[in-house]
Amino acid sequence: MGKYAKKTKYSKEEILVLEYDGGEKLEVGIMGGFEVNGHMYVALEKLKGDGIYLYRYTESDGAFQLEDIPDEDYEAVEKEFHAIMNVE
Repeated sequence: MGKYAKKTKYSKEEILVLEYDGGEKLEVGIMGGFEVNGHMYVALEKLKGDGIYLYRYTESDGAFQLEDIPDEDYEAVEKEFHAIMNVE
């Protein structure tokens, strides 16, 4: 996955439902993924309202896992995301 832009419409395959502790659910579209320091990350766009979420992405045996980005890596991940999005 390379450069991408905010989208207004996602295909069925590009939509995920995140489930948080406490039962809250959030529908997001997969904007794309990128690599920083040997780890893969994914940018997810909130479908209703504004919001972009960044997560570490791992895949094993055809299943994927989203993980919170460690604090020590977040600044580099955010910087790369902004570079991809051409945000000053």
